[in-house]
Amino acid sequence: MSLLKDKVVIVTGPDSMIGRALISELKKLGSFVYAIPHTHFDLLDFKVTKDVFKQIGANYVFHLAGYNGNIKFNSLY
Repeated sequence: MSLLKDKVVIVTGPDSMIGRALISELKKLGSFVYAIPHTHFDLLDFKVTKDVFKQIGANYVFHLAGYNGNIKFNSLY
């Protein structure tokens, strides 16, 4: 039996390669997954983030969001 079965899990950065793979595995384990892309709200806004996470009532959060991109993007940031 999985420790994540029937647990509510938030995944930030769900559109990344790692995010998609993690979501797939969590669903196989029986988790209820809330995938939150950066277009949903600004994770840098603490109050909004706290309110959304509280509304969802997650047991676990996998924070995979970040700034990333190609070589040019990475050299700028």
